[in-house]
Amino acid sequence: MIRLLLAAVFIFGVHVAPAYAVTFDIWHTGMTRQDILQLAQNRNIPLAKGGMFNLSKRYDPKLLVGDATSYHYQTTLFNHSAKVQLRLSPAKGGYGQFLYEIDVIFTDSSKNKDLRPYVTRMLREKYGSPQVAPDLVRQVLLWKPEPNNEIRLTSFMVTMQVNYVDLKIKKFADELSKSTYELPGNPVDHSDSGKF
Repeated sequence: MIRLLLAAVFIFGVHVAPAYAVTFDIWHTGMTRQDILQLAQNRNIPLAKGGMFNLSKRYDPKLLVGDATSYHYQTTLFNHSAKVQLRLSPAKGGYGQFLYEIDVIFTDSSKNKDLRPYVTRMLREKYGSPQVAPDLVRQVLLWKPEPNNEIRLTSFMVTMQVNYVDLKIKKFADELSKSTYELPGNPVDHSDSGKF
């Protein structure tokens, strides 16, 4: 029981991060893509680009080549297999990429019926009473520790997901994703420059 509690404090505990950030383990919203890749290398985390199948147990730079807006790795939390996914704003318009969402997905929480209430109780103790979001298919609990931060616990029949979201960076990422115009490196080099 003590080991489980210490693991919970380590995983869901407080880490040094900007005051506006939402934090899970060593990750916090607002981190740059370079920060994430460097931390994965330093900690030997088997990070891979989103959509890439990854069986590696160690850091492998070959799994990170090229641009990506999400990264993931498999881990074990509370003796359960879990996937941690990091979502970043797109590399578009000359803006850097920033972490805006951290997803922790337990793929088979049905094996231990105590996992869901345990994680829920931990989040309640840290963030207070949640709002219950109406949903017919799943249970959704929502915490807003800061106006621009949101923590959402979503429980399905056999899976459970905890999302940590910086709403301000997410809004920026969504707007950037919808933009159809890619900024050129220098306006003078653009073929339409002479029209203005």
